Amino acid sequence: MLLLSALSVTPVAFTAAVSTPGTVRATSGKVVPFHTVILNTGTVYNSSSSLFTAPRDGDYFFILNVDVSKDHDCISIRRNGGTVIVADRDDTVSTHLTGSGVMGLKRGDTVGAYHCTSAGYVESGLESTFSGFLIR
Repeated sequence: MLLLSALSVTPVAFTAAVSTPGTVRATSGKVVPFHTVILNTGTVYNSSSSLFTAPRDGDYFFILNVDVSKDHDCISIRRNGGTVIVADRDDTVSTHLTGSGVMGLKRGDTVGAYHCTSAGYVESGLESTFSGFLIR
């Protein structure tokens, strides 16, 4: 019965990439512009604002994978503007940030990836993506 119930729930998932030509300069507190939509099941991701909006209460999993310059410090995944997950650079040679985690969201909550500081830049292309999906 649980399986049948899970199958009747409308799927929710998205993946978006940075599409700005070249690089995106980091600006503290600004959303990273993931404007190229690769997948948007349930029409839950807004490519103009680069924000996901939860269509219903539930647990959601988010994944951030971003190619950055050596001087870029971190990107945070925020729920309604408050930091929940941080992907940071642990040494001076890393040029890739990866972060993931589960968030409990209420209908209407927004989630986006934001620059933590104003140092460095993000590379555009498919190597810089932000994804999420409904678990239950």
